[in-house]
Amino acid sequence: MSDQSPALVGLKDCGCLVAAMVDEPKYRRHNAGEVAALMRQGYTIERVTVEQARALPWCRSGGACEHDPAEGQVPGQEALVV
Repeated sequence: MSDQSPALVGLKDCGCLVAAMVDEPKYRRHNAGEVAALMRQGYTIERVTVEQARALPWCRSGGACEHDPAEGQVPGQEALVV
């Protein structure tokens, strides 16, 4: 796995990360189950690089975001290219 390897991320509406997984064939079955569960919970799924996933802010446990929710979208989120 390198920084340019593909990854799947689950995002809240504001752009904060709730889940991340490496998108490699050996994890296909596990990832499919995780993606389905995240979609049922209403999260957006994006395919990004591992490097991009590492740079995204995580949603803290308990559901609170690292940024001020009043600010809206996480800065830099528009840089995601899928």
